[in-house]
Amino acid sequence: MSEEDNAIVQRLTDNRTTDEDMEKIPKVFEKLDNYCLENKEAHRADKTDSQMHNMIWEEVAKLRTSGELLKSFQKMKCKIFLIQGEIDPHPAEGITIPLQENGVACETYILEKCGHSPFMEKYAKENFYKILLKIIA
Repeated sequence: MSEEDNAIVQRLTDNRTTDEDMEKIPKVFEKLDNYCLENKEAHRADKTDSQMHNMIWEEVAKLRTSGELLKSFQKMKCKIFLIQGEIDPHPAEGITIPLQENGVACETYILEKCGHSPFMEKYAKENFYKILLKIIA
C-alpha cells in the first residue's frame, strides 16, 4: 500500500474516517480486498457517510470487546453459513474458530481465486451463487 492508502486504512480502523477518506476507500479496497473484480464500477458507492460509518464500527468494536457480539450468535436458532474468498484479507479462521469454540454451528465455503466480495469476483461469482442457491433450497 502507498503511505496515503495506509493512512486511510488506519483512520478507518481507528473510526476516524473523514468524508474525503470515504470517497477514496473503494479504490483502496479494490486493490486490497479482491482477486479479480468482474466490474470495478459496481464496487463503488454513490454516497458515503463517514460519521455514520465511525458510529456503527465504534459500536461493533464495543460489542466484540465485551463478548456480546459472540453471545448474540449463540442465541440464533439457525445455522450460519460463511462463503468467503481464499484471498480475503480477513482470515476465515477469525470467524469460524470463535464460533466453533462457543458451540455455534457454521458451515464454511472457501472460494478459489476470490477475495472479499465473491458475488462480484470474475472467477468465483458463479460458484458463489450456486452455493447460495443450495443453502436457500
